[in-house]
Amino acid sequence: MQQHAMQRQALIQRIEADERTMTPGVLQTSVMADSHQAPYASDPNSINVGNLPQTYQPTIRESELTSRILDLMTSEDGSLRFQRSLLGQGFVYPLDLVQYIMQHGYILIIAAKDDYGIESVKVFIDFVKQYPHMFNWVTSALEENVVELMMHPTASKLILYCLRTLSYRQKLFLFQAATRNCKKLGKNAIGKVILEECIKFSQDSQRRNILNRLLYHALTLSKTSKGNLVLQFALKIGDQEFDRDICRVLKNHLEDLSTDENGSYVIEACLKSSGEHRSNFESLM
Repeated sequence: MQQHAMQRQALIQRIEADERTMTPGVLQTSVMADSHQAPYASDPNSINVGNLPQTYQPTIRESELTSRILDLMTSEDGSLRFQRSLLGQGFVYPLDLVQYIMQHGYILIIAAKDDYGIESVKVFIDFVKQYPHMFNWVTSALEENVVELMMHPTASKLILYCLRTLSYRQKLFLFQAATRNCKKLGKNAIGKVILEECIKFSQDSQRRNILNRLLYHALTLSKTSKGNLVLQFALKIGDQEFDRDICRVLKNHLEDLSTDENGSYVIEACLKSSGEHRSNFESLM
């Protein structure tokens, strides 16, 4: 415990040293523009950082350092300094910074929802993906909140970044989250884009799992303004097994869907799909 306290104090001192090289007060929340207030308390004596759930609350001794790091990650100048620190160009040792954030995973969740913070998190992920044990921790920390991030207007860009830059193995936790929350994502304007990207980037069993879950919720999604678009997207990827199965699932609801504002588009997409299943579907028209 004493060693942890000493490490924390040393990290505070290094951040303070880095701050002294910048314009005084540039990272203080009190002087930040009202239009870009960080979503947390900057009062070092406050236990509640940003009205977080109780499970997220840092101790009083940790709150000052947590606020400093969040100030660093979510301000324009601070984000650049944070990125430089991870590249070994600041006063703070990269591994010290990474270790603290790894112990307080909610920092990543908060920062990912901020316009400047998301850039900090991208660099953080680029750093830890080089070290499997660190990256595994990050996925564990994000897993509980990943669906929330997938539907957030800013944080969803981080998910897209991960889909495009991580190795296939590192992306598995995203495919698994998309599978488990297929219905929820499919009905959300932002979530449906992420779901489509997960389908596009996934392969083999991971893609099959997502498509099977889509089939399970096909009738419900067909009748929603966003869900029907996801089904149309899936019908265009050329997976004959999915094309056959969705026609089989929906053919018993043909009359209902044909007169539905959203469902009619799915029926039209089924008719445009190729193979014997289309002929069987057309015979019911």
